[in-house]
Amino acid sequence: MSGSKREGLRAPGCSKRSTVPGKASFSSPLALGLCAAVPLAEDPVAAVLWHARRLIAESGIVEPPFRPASFASLRRVKKIVYKTMQVEGCLIPCDRDFIIELRKDRPHERINFTCAHELGHTFFYESVPSIKYRTVASSQPHHDPEEERLCNVAAAELLMPADVFRKISQDYSPSPQSLQLIARTFESSLTATVVRLLNLKVWDSKFICWQMKDDILKARWLTQPGTGLVYFPNLDITSPASSGIYHTAVTGEATTSAEWLSLDGGYKLCQLSSVRLNDSRTVLSCITRGVSQAPAKGPESAPPVLPLEYGCECDGTGWRLIRKEGQSFVTRCRAPQHRTSH
Repeated sequence: MSGSKREGLRAPGCSKRSTVPGKASFSSPLALGLCAAVPLAEDPVAAVLWHARRLIAESGIVEPPFRPASFASLRRVKKIVYKTMQVEGCLIPCDRDFIIELRKDRPHERINFTCAHELGHTFFYESVPSIKYRTVASSQPHHDPEEERLCNVAAAELLMPADVFRKISQDYSPSPQSLQLIARTFESSLTATVVRLLNLKVWDSKFICWQMKDDILKARWLTQPGTGLVYFPNLDITSPASSGIYHTAVTGEATTSAEWLSLDGGYKLCQLSSVRLNDSRTVLSCITRGVSQAPAKGPESAPPVLPLEYGCECDGTGWRLIRKEGQSFVTRCRAPQHRTSH
């Protein structure tokens, strides 16, 4: 497959190094060669997105899920092998065709992203074959971080095409439940989905994944606009005894709460909604907004976020009716004992 027949393409203009605000510069021969092969591509990111969108158009798939395995034959992939291996996946050239190997013990959603990532590597074989085949044939180990980054860009587009993804996700308001539904629709992981939402600026919210270990909830990852995904952030719940997050972790009930969180020594009172995920040790929280900034020494004077005991508000039905801003909501009564009206 040659990159010489593309004069009719409409893609943004190309430079040797990316000058797009917020995007890292590219300098490797593979990245620059990919860019040069797409006339008028402004940088390697635009070039790899052009390849991904062309592949989606060729597949004829117009709605989710966009399963990467469905694109395989269009990229001369003759076989996809699921096997026990140390790496997540690899693309093996066989003459002018390919075999994709994927680690079989990973979740379906993660395998999907890895498969899409490996398809991204085929764009380099097409656009810069002389460089790509030479590096593969070399006896020296080769790893190009810029190529890997661009393959991740391609994978996100193949799995969650921007136009379709934006249109569907805009129908949801930010919440843990919405994130789960969108991820399920596109058969993508929670992390890949929330990063996509933030990169496309669909939502302006923070998400935290908490994991219970030795009866303590620790943040496994944090996503927020402008910083992307951070694993194991220095983030703590300041009042575990009255925390809605802990209540969700212990009981499995979804909660909405305002509580103090500490990040890197700073404190902030946040409005959160939390749900427990299927493995029963993991909680997903969405920070819809920060309420206020706390004094530097911490939230010692803050009132408890949730009462330790709840009075009955349901008259024995188990459910209480809340009216707010002209709307009615029904929620469970959390009292340990319910009174009965006479």
